[in-house]
Amino acid sequence: MARSLWKGAISFGLVHIPVEMYTAVKDKGLDLTMLDKRDFSPVGFKRYNKGNNKEVTWDDIVKGYEYSSGEYVVLSEEDLRRANPEATGTIDILAFVDAETVPLHYYEQPYYLAPGKGGDKVYALLRETLRKAGKIGIATVVIRVKQHLAALVCEGDTIVLNTLRYADEIRPTDDLKIPSTNAKSATISDKELKMAMALVEGMSEDWEPEQYHDNYREDVLALVEKKVKAKETKTITMPGKESRPASSGNVIDLVALLQQSIGKKPGKGKAANDEDEEEEEDVEEEAAPAPKARKAAAKSSPAASKAPRSKAASKPAAKTAKAAPTKAAPARRKSA
Repeated sequence: MARSLWKGAISFGLVHIPVEMYTAVKDKGLDLTMLDKRDFSPVGFKRYNKGNNKEVTWDDIVKGYEYSSGEYVVLSEEDLRRANPEATGTIDILAFVDAETVPLHYYEQPYYLAPGKGGDKVYALLRETLRKAGKIGIATVVIRVKQHLAALVCEGDTIVLNTLRYADEIRPTDDLKIPSTNAKSATISDKELKMAMALVEGMSEDWEPEQYHDNYREDVLALVEKKVKAKETKTITMPGKESRPASSGNVIDLVALLQQSIGKKPGKGKAANDEDEEEEEDVEEEAAPAPKARKAAAKSSPAASKAPRSKAASKPAAKTAKAAPTKAAPARRKSA
């Protein structure tokens, strides 16, 4: 059974809900050990006293706050708790807001909240209230030695506490070169937008997180197994010369790329609902490949689908050139 990392209570109004906090995620990253390349021995780190250079055990370590250069105030776990007992033991709900008003980049780390002893009924009351109101609770909570802003979200039968970043922790985008909606360099034609919408509709499906997994981690572990079998565990692979793609000064023809994407990415679900069939037909007649051509592409062999991008792109480009006069091509490139 998982161990709780925090025990306290949710507080809103005069209501107190005893809860226990559990980690909601686990790290599945690659655990790589640092080695000395001269003999491939693991590199260790020692905790040592900077005054006498002697090693220090965990039992002899305490925490301190440096209030001036080289001067510290020792703070024990009890000192940290006594500084604000209510803050360290309470998830204090400050307000209830609509979930969509909190931008995604404010969310940081999720935790599960489970009811403590005797807290089932009030826990269920808060859960069902959040569900019925369609709101999330904005709260503050102290975890370890930091006070976090947090969102209490109803997920199924569980209340999830997701720590939030403070507004002053979010970097502004003023220094980034992001095109505005009125920028000439980012002008989008109706034709491009319709084809992009058709591509999104064709690739739309239900959210099923189980179908996604870390391919890169699996590939690295497969490489590890391969090197072990080949007895190359001590071989250091040096970087080779990578061929860089030739830079092109041509203006990207978004219509051709979207047309090619629609033909190659039909999606798992239905491309559009019955209400959008007429609009889809207009888009296909105007710029997308003919239905027969798409069926032929779908029935082609896997090898054909893996053909180089440049060759696959030449056919749609040729069709577009035939469908429209040559004078129209520069105008289309300009709009892109």
